[in-house]
Amino acid sequence: SRLSINVISGLIDGHPVSLAYDTGAKVSYLRAGLLQGSARVGEIEDFSPEGDRFTASLHARTVGLEDTSSTFS
Repeated sequence: SRLSINVISGLIDGHPVSLAYDTGAKVSYLRAGLLQGSARVGEIEDFSPEGDRFTASLHARTVGLEDTSSTFS
């Protein structure tokens, strides 16, 4: 089956980025380079679309979305 993901435009530290936005996900993922200078706030066990389980670090990061911004952690 084919997966469909919403892609939205955003800003991180004033730089435009394209973001995959999964409304059913517990967390959002960013490339490691976009996490520089962010606070690590824990870790979470998650799974890939193929069902593989893994542990990921959680970071607090402010992401601008259109005319608003939200902190995802």
